[in-house]
Amino acid sequence: MGMDDFQFCQILPKVELHAHVSGCIRPATLNEWLPAPEKGLIATRPFTFAVFGLIHSAIDSLDKVQRVVREAIEDFHADGVIYLELRSTPRSFPQTSNVPATTKYDYIRRVLSTARTCMTRRDLSGITVRFIVSIDRSKPANDALDTLKVLNSIDDDYIVGIDLSGDPRCQSSPLDEFLYMFAQQKNRHKLTIHFGEHWNIDELDKILRIGPDRLGHACCIGDDVLDIIQSRHIPVEVCLSSNVVVLADRGCFCCHSESNSCSSDICSKCNDWRELGDRKSPCLCVYGAHRLGALIKDGVSPMCICTDDPGVFAVSSTIEHLRALRSFSLSRKQLLNLVHRSVP
Repeated sequence: MGMDDFQFCQILPKVELHAHVSGCIRPATLNEWLPAPEKGLIATRPFTFAVFGLIHSAIDSLDKVQRVVREAIEDFHADGVIYLELRSTPRSFPQTSNVPATTKYDYIRRVLSTARTCMTRRDLSGITVRFIVSIDRSKPANDALDTLKVLNSIDDDYIVGIDLSGDPRCQSSPLDEFLYMFAQQKNRHKLTIHFGEHWNIDELDKILRIGPDRLGHACCIGDDVLDIIQSRHIPVEVCLSSNVVVLADRGCFCCHSESNSCSSDICSKCNDWRELGDRKSPCLCVYGAHRLGALIKDGVSPMCICTDDPGVFAVSSTIEHLRALRSFSLSRKQLLNLVHRSVP
């Protein structure tokens, strides 16, 4: 008997370019660190952005950062990822009764040393890990300047770029200030920017003007921006499940209801599809309607299927590739081609 689609996606050597360290936390690890009233939050409640605040509070020391990074690398390796870029916003931690205060410099160094240690382990052979330093645009621009100053004091080839992330609706400094800083870094670092997570046409134009090396998400864009991405061959880190959950108001659950009124061909299959074990597939017609679907299927655009926050959204690289294969009616050969186009 031949392998099914899940098994194929599982053994497929995969590339992961958009994985936030904090969002990679294992639910069991988070439950271990959360106070009793909040244990099991990820597993038992619908997604809310409050989850990220809880994770941020729970990861309150460099030792915990190290554990999350190590477990993330172990999980991606077990899932068949051969090239992994983790990203995180460096933090300082205050002194406690047992541990001295630590700095952003210490944070970056701990992530890098953990990645190096993991790559020397025989049981983790075959995976290459690199690091992207994230700048949170919801924090003041001065904080970003401080992070970049720290970053530029470190000469380490495991650092492969900088990322602009954070909720664009909660920024404390104008986007122009962050983009100016990023443009100043182009000769030192590759740039990847969270892009089109929400509708804001002016922001998209400003971001494209500085010539980012990659874009993240790009799910709320018009035809003109889609054409620019395609014509300029700009790589995009596509986070299907994350986009569907965050933009839940666009979701479609008709194929899991008693009255199926959806005309999508995918909907007729969703009830029969299984993922890991006997886990039912979510409705995939909204996945198939993703804004980047045409570029994913065109065979040439550099699209990478990513997990974003696998611990939060209960996904893996295998699951995301399986959902891409099914949502866009890809053949296995086309999926393999998509992975080849992901390699940075």
